[in-house]
Amino acid sequence: MDNDESKLNVNLEERIKVRIKRAERYIFYQFKAGQIEQNLNDSAKSNCTIVQLGSIPEGQLRPLARLEPDQQREAWQKAVETAPEGKVTAAHVSIVGAGKSYL
Repeated sequence: MDNDESKLNVNLEERIKVRIKRAERYIFYQFKAGQIEQNLNDSAKSNCTIVQLGSIPEGQLRPLARLEPDQQREAWQKAVETAPEGKVTAAHVSIVGAGKSYL
């Protein structure tokens, strides 16, 4: 194997490692979003809006990840109630969630 082939193999390995890391991060975000959705559905602990699992985009749930479970439910309920034009966005959830992170 000459030097050029060796460089190509190293570059390929590096690209594969980067893609694997991205995939791991994506899987973690999806898993965490699933946990948060389950928490939002825990109606025994609150009167939070019930959601169908998998119906909320991960990006909207990500801002809630840093909150405690009770705070997640409060923040989501407030985000749903105060969403501009009734449309919940990740940015709006982030703003509402930021207010809850200091409780």
